Amino acid sequence: MKQLLSTHIFSCVELERLALDNCCLRSPPTFCGLPNLLRLELYRVVYENISLGEIITRSPSLEILKFRQGEITLVDIAKLKNLKELVMPLYLLDHSAITSSLIVDLGTCLPNLQMLSLDFLDYQFLGDLVGTERVPASFPCLESLALYQIDFSCKTKLMFAFEFIRYSPKLQTLRISAKYNDAVPHSANFLSELNSIQLGLPQLRIVMLLNFRGSEEEILPIKKLLAGSPSLKKINIYPLSSKVFGSDNGKLMVATKLLKFHRASPSAEVEINWF
Repeated sequence: MKQLLSTHIFSCVELERLALDNCCLRSPPTFCGLPNLLRLELYRVVYENISLGEIITRSPSLEILKFRQGEITLVDIAKLKNLKELVMPLYLLDHSAITSSLIVDLGTCLPNLQMLSLDFLDYQFLGDLVGTERVPASFPCLESLALYQIDFSCKTKLMFAFEFIRYSPKLQTLRISAKYNDAVPHSANFLSELNSIQLGLPQLRIVMLLNFRGSEEEILPIKKLLAGSPSLKKINIYPLSSKVFGSDNGKLMVATKLLKFHRASPSAEVEINWF
């Protein structure tokens, strides 16, 4: 059973940092906000008479927001003009109103955002795929991007990930966690569409790819990142399992293919961490 926190916590108007886990929140009728709150982390929290959206919109100074539960909309998040770090699962957003284009447009409302982590688990995009002609350079200050549970068998999500990376010109670190739905067949021009997207990231230094299994959908972005990142230092690859390559010969074939790719950075390394 989760512990019910005292409502007095909402009276601490000088509070600058708040991290809560495995508890229940109830606000007093007089709650007007936490004007000095800079950092908010909420995990396994139940909200009784107040929503997560109400808490953050009444905390206008927030610079760091991390949460795993709670009702919230992109409109709520867009009000946090000082936000520098955001960690959230996409499935908590209002599905009826969210498209990939709208998520990218969020960057124009958060001009100071430097670190972003999105979890795509159990999330389904609605609306059209992001089009290259419609996407602005939305995240001008973003330095660190983590995209978890990206479905590499889903054209919409994978294309969105490409566009997200492409329009983050100051990106320095990139982390992608892959998953697959083998029951979904790819269209004949799937890889051709991916190949049409150019990735030029002058400041990118570190890339980490998790759950790698050597598919063409994974190898293609590695090729593009190597060719378009003159400051790149290392791409760390963590296979889903050594078994996905079949044998030592399979491992060698994947490694050989990666070694042949052109590199804009002469010091760039590709390291495959075999199990």
